Amino acid sequence: MNKQISKITLVRQVDSNPDLSWLEHKYVFEGTDDNPRNLRIIDSCRYTQQDVNKYGSKKVLSWIRDDEHMMRTYGETWWYVGISAEAVVALPHKDSSSGCYVVTIQSDGVWGVDSDPQHIKQIENELLEDIKQALRLFEFTEDEINEAISKLEEKER
Repeated sequence: MNKQISKITLVRQVDSNPDLSWLEHKYVFEGTDDNPRNLRIIDSCRYTQQDVNKYGSKKVLSWIRDDEHMMRTYGETWWYVGISAEAVVALPHKDSSSGCYVVTIQSDGVWGVDSDPQHIKQIENELLEDIKQALRLFEFTEDEINEAISKLEEKER
């Protein structure tokens, strides 16, 4: 038996417990949303009092309101996913003409990927490049790798 690439799979999984702390803010201000004054950032991963000084209360408050909207709509209009890629290969036993080792090569998983399809595709392409590089270490040819990629499987978990 010759070595062969059995399959290459992209795996996507919705992040059921994402870290959305970057969307949380504690702040106070006077006035209304349309005319805020004296915005004071108490606690925020994204914004500082320097941002308020540079861009003004109205602009920073609009960003905070956008973040609050994102927090409310997570899981409805957008979400994070985790993505990984894996290849299953069969490698012949050195001393046997009939047996083989079945080896699964896994890429690093990337979590916290925004649900934007273009961003997902970019990450998937990067992970597939990692898998291709690993397959080259097993001395698979570019033709063998490209053939396996042409039959790419996708799995949602």
